[in-house]
Amino acid sequence: MIKHLSRINSNNSGIYVTKVFDKNGTAIELKKSSSRPDSINNLKKELVGAEWYSRISQNKLVTQVHELPLYYSLTFRYVDGYKANYRDGYIKNSIYIEKAISLYCEIWSQLSEDDLCVHGDFSIDNLIFAKKNPTIIDWEHFSKKSIPIGFDALNLIFEQLFFSRADEKINSKVINHIRIMLKKLKKYHCLGEEFLSCPLSKMRNIIIKNSEIWGNQITKLPVMKIKPEDISKLDRIICKETTYQE
Repeated sequence: MIKHLSRINSNNSGIYVTKVFDKNGTAIELKKSSSRPDSINNLKKELVGAEWYSRISQNKLVTQVHELPLYYSLTFRYVDGYKANYRDGYIKNSIYIEKAISLYCEIWSQLSEDDLCVHGDFSIDNLIFAKKNPTIIDWEHFSKKSIPIGFDALNLIFEQLFFSRADEKINSKVINHIRIMLKKLKKYHCLGEEFLSCPLSKMRNIIIKNSEIWGNQITKLPVMKIKPEDISKLDRIICKETTYQE
């Protein structure tokens, strides 16, 4: 086997990512490891999230867990596929947004109250796209806290809005597409009543109230980077003509 260290302490996470190849040069595993206590706790939380996802989706991710004093690692099955560039923004990534929202509806619509959860960083960057359904990765912000359904889907939608060019953020094509996505979430009972008005403002309040889910990574969430006055403006524009009739 060949091992390649592909990510070192990204976003000061304290986690090292190693890609493992077989003798033919085919990627077969990803290994995340850390010796920093807070990062080890995040990896343990990721394990809980990944196992939840494996149970719900029948898509096994973690193949091995290794724990020693001041060392912890998770080995993941390598997921073959491709990643979209989350920095391309809403227009270029609209097809990936649609696939992500469809996947969200497929998984979350079947959940009972006891199984509801948040991924915490449901993002274009945390999806591996393939011929079949995308695979959701990076579960380190997983939580079973009582957060309204639809939060993760909205996070992905507004992340892409954030990364759009300034002139695209209130472009009618973008706004109409967001409305379509909101209606789809509502149709499949994947949008909490709280989000039917002022979704961006409600998301921001939820994040602040539950800041322990993200810890020092909270500032990387796009919705936390949008100016409050812009949030209010976008909420008004998006909800102005949005109806949720099925």
